[in-house]
Amino acid sequence: MFTRCTAAVLAALFTIAPALAAKPPVEAFADLPNIAMVSISPDGKRVAMIQGLKGRPVVSVWTLNSNTPPILLPYEKGIIDHVQWANDHRLLIRINLNANLWGEGVHPWHRTVSIDPDTRDGVAVFSNMTEDRADNYSASRVSDLAMNDPDHIYMPLYAGGGYVMSQYYPPVSTMFRVTLENGMAKYIEKGNTNTYGWVMDGNGNLVARFDMTPKPLTDHIFAYTADKSWKEIASTDATNGHGFAVHGLSQDGKSLVLSVDEGQDGRGVHMSMSLADGKMRELYSHPVYDATGSFEDPWTGRVLGAVYTSHFAKLAFFDSNLQEMQRNIEADFQGLSAFPISWDLARNKVVVATDGPMSPPSFYVLDLRPTRYSGSGETMRSCRFPISGRCGSTIMRPAMVSKSPPI
Repeated sequence: MFTRCTAAVLAALFTIAPALAAKPPVEAFADLPNIAMVSISPDGKRVAMIQGLKGRPVVSVWTLNSNTPPILLPYEKGIIDHVQWANDHRLLIRINLNANLWGEGVHPWHRTVSIDPDTRDGVAVFSNMTEDRADNYSASRVSDLAMNDPDHIYMPLYAGGGYVMSQYYPPVSTMFRVTLENGMAKYIEKGNTNTYGWVMDGNGNLVARFDMTPKPLTDHIFAYTADKSWKEIASTDATNGHGFAVHGLSQDGKSLVLSVDEGQDGRGVHMSMSLADGKMRELYSHPVYDATGSFEDPWTGRVLGAVYTSHFAKLAFFDSNLQEMQRNIEADFQGLSAFPISWDLARNKVVVATDGPMSPPSFYVLDLRPTRYSGSGETMRSCRFPISGRCGSTIMRPAMVSKSPPI
């Protein structure tokens, strides 16, 4: 069944560029957001996003500062619900096929396609593991984009299950290195029947592993050591919804970042756990509000900041330079929740998402590079290109603001 589904996914991804209505009806303002999952390419030249087209989500790829028509990548049967750049020439598109499996009813059935948006050359990841892939509701989680190796990514998959001498062995969480061009996966590291999660460093190296053991239900964290073995550094009670709430690896790569409810008055705080010995220290706490969410670097996955909610979501970076950028963004969008959701590798261009009680979700590309007036020596304010999130929205480029194609 999955082989047919995979073929359908690949056959349905193709390029079109239809004209879309510039002025939607009033009813459209009650519809779902027309733009989501906005992501800028590593080189900062293109933006990919999910858009609505005739009531269906499609992936659109726009070239910034160009009159080039957008490339639209639709899929007719499943639902596209995620898109991200793997490198400057490859997108990872996640599709939910909502399959009816093994008499259990309808389940989410996520599969990911690696596709070149220019040539429409696409392939399903884990292309050489059809049987193992069929044991997974999701074959789409990316643990590491490994931008130091732009031709590969790292993904976990439950694999290796089956019968041996009438004895059934369940599949276990296993880490694979996936080639983007052909989707083929190569074994890297195998967990055990209790393993449910992994952490990598953003450069293709394993850092930590999470296991959960029964009777009593207990969470365990193992650190990957220099001699390529696993060392348990922490464990905790996981009953009644407890357990470790790990967000990811710290910016310096020496600790894990996790949330705990141990602040004053039971407020949520961010803690760092040393990978060397499991010792914890407070990393961030807000004097009034719970710090429960986190901001991860879009390329390395490392945790760079904490998210808390006052009257709307706010972001606090741990690094002073990034926090200064955040203060400038908030000053530019006063009265709104505003924070970056994507940036290029050089952090020259940033995609900012905004939202507010009286403002629908909107997205902007900020060019943070200072430019100067000719001969004046004065620094101009950063350029801002809005990508509005609903109904008749447009991408606006400095050279063609009044002529931008409607989205």
